[in-house]
Amino acid sequence: LAKLSDGGFLACGRAHVGGYQKGIVWRFSPPSGVSGVVRDRLTNEPVEGVWVSSTEFPQYSISDTLGRFTLSLPPGNYTVHTGGPCFTGDTLYNILVVPNENTLSDITVGVAHMTMEHTTINVVAQNRILGSADLMMTNAGSGDLVYSFETETTLPEGNWLSVEPTNGRLIPGDTLIAQVYVLADTLDLGTYDYFGKIYLHTNSCPETLRTLDV
Repeated sequence: LAKLSDGGFLACGRAHVGGYQKGIVWRFSPPSGVSGVVRDRLTNEPVEGVWVSSTEFPQYSISDTLGRFTLSLPPGNYTVHTGGPCFTGDTLYNILVVPNENTLSDITVGVAHMTMEHTTINVVAQNRILGSADLMMTNAGSGDLVYSFETETTLPEGNWLSVEPTNGRLIPGDTLIAQVYVLADTLDLGTYDYFGKIYLHTNSCPETLRTLDV
């Protein structure tokens, strides 16, 4: 049994016909639908894990490791779109599906990819005076990068740590220089070391969470 590129199958076997053994090949027509390959719109490489669905019918397919998908649909006219937490997809309009045939339609998606050189953020702040440091990240992917910052203070507790902006979106190729603010009040007790964490949430797969010590 062999799968064909259009979604159908070939089956091979032998049969006894008129006293003779003969080889027989059966071709099974594919179910109607849409099939193709999902590729990165920048690199043209196949993309795995993209959800492909239609607006008009509650059915979906997920692209495999080679970017291939087959979306089974009854005959009709469809709008096909892509989805997933890390992808900015294209939408295909007026895709005609006919009985027992797969309409071939490749799709491109944008894939967010966050790059950052920081592993820690060091801020020097005078007592009771706002100190700051840069936090830089770049969207090196082909899709929009959605981000948000969350802070945690471990020693001492309090609201002395913040990041601006707190959230946003970077288009492909853009760089963000966020500001990490520290407003320390030592209470004149001789404690000058402050420790906290910044959690960076993005739609950059597979690492959607980056933790930075402050």
